[in-house]
Amino acid sequence: MTRRALALVALLVVCAGCGGDDDVDVVGSGDPTTTLAPDTPVSSPPIDPSAPVEPGSAEPIEPVGNAVNVHPIAIDGESGYLGTATGVSVRFYGGVAPCFVLDRYDVEETPETVTITLYGGADPDAGDTACIELAKLYSVDVPLYAPLGERALVDGSLAL
Repeated sequence: MTRRALALVALLVVCAGCGGDDDVDVVGSGDPTTTLAPDTPVSSPPIDPSAPVEPGSAEPIEPVGNAVNVHPIAIDGESGYLGTATGVSVRFYGGVAPCFVLDRYDVEETPETVTITLYGGADPDAGDTACIELAKLYSVDVPLYAPLGERALVDGSLAL
């Protein structure tokens, strides 16, 4: 009976030590935060995919020309390009370097259309780098022989 009593007291002491406030101090922040139960639903503000991309919100990127595991990349919908004086600035989503780099772009111009195909891959020196799965908005300036004007821009990745 004494062993059971000691085990019960020990269990009560351990359980009492596990209790506490729901407010915790995040190390280094000085701000208390509330700890949520694991099954508590959380959400972020909704994103409107049809909303136009604000100028300057995409990170400029240049083709490297030596990527591995190269594949076509989709242009970001109707808001994914902007005509410039010398060509077109194309916006697209890609990963984070070195796991993602822009390898190249191909351009085919006709009097009615401009077809641009973007190709991405990984840096050949990335090796077995651990990569986060994070999408970033990039832009690349693609020169054209003639201004885009009224010509339709076609995403070449959709035809592949």
